[in-house]
Amino acid sequence: MKQQSEIKIFEVISKIGRLLLENGSEIEIIIEKIEDLALNFGYTTQCFLTLSSIIITFEKENKLPLTVTKRVRYRTVNLDKVCQLFSLIEKSQYYKIEELEKKIEAIENAKNYSFLLKLIGFSLGAASFTILFSGRPNEFIATFISGLSIGITLHLSHLLNLKRFFCDLLAAFVGTFIIYFFKSLGLIPDEKIALISALMLLVPGVPFVNTIRDILAGNLVVGAAKFGEVVMIGTAIATGAIMAIKIF
Repeated sequence: MKQQSEIKIFEVISKIGRLLLENGSEIEIIIEKIEDLALNFGYTTQCFLTLSSIIITFEKENKLPLTVTKRVRYRTVNLDKVCQLFSLIEKSQYYKIEELEKKIEAIENAKNYSFLLKLIGFSLGAASFTILFSGRPNEFIATFISGLSIGITLHLSHLLNLKRFFCDLLAAFVGTFIIYFFKSLGLIPDEKIALISALMLLVPGVPFVNTIRDILAGNLVVGAAKFGEVVMIGTAIATGAIMAIKIF
């Protein structure tokens, strides 16, 4: 019975680590949170994280160390889930392991934003950049429609289970195509502000910041891997945009 309880503790801690990595948390913070949570149950840990796996070794006095490995099959950016997990870890000493497990499952299975709400976010998000860049009303409208098309393209790409590179490439192509279509009709005099505003939706801002922080923190393996991922996303965006521009 005691052994089963220990195994459940290991599973819960490693699951929290996996969820943090899947939802875009910084590597150094994940390691710190895993160590804090394990200490609440009387264990010390040694963690090794990559972008696709988590390896945690649990150690306790007079006991053989035990290592748990979790595979990370996809990653996104959901800072709401990250914040909820951080809050749960801070209050973990007040919960039994079964209660903690149920709360983790509730966070993992929480419904995401609806497709309609995401489209509104894409449209208004892109169009808002035209205000930031001092764009005209007609550029606002063009970027609004371009942002809408980017949101729809990304949604369809995910339904088709396309890889991240091709999702971003198609989204950049469609978004750029819409902007140049408006320009070809003479509805916008200059495409620069509208194009930059639309493509800002695809810029990997959070991954890039986390890459720099991981490198500065000494996590060179993960930092280099994330940097390669950021470069790949940037290449996909540029390729999609250039393809659309060449058509016009």
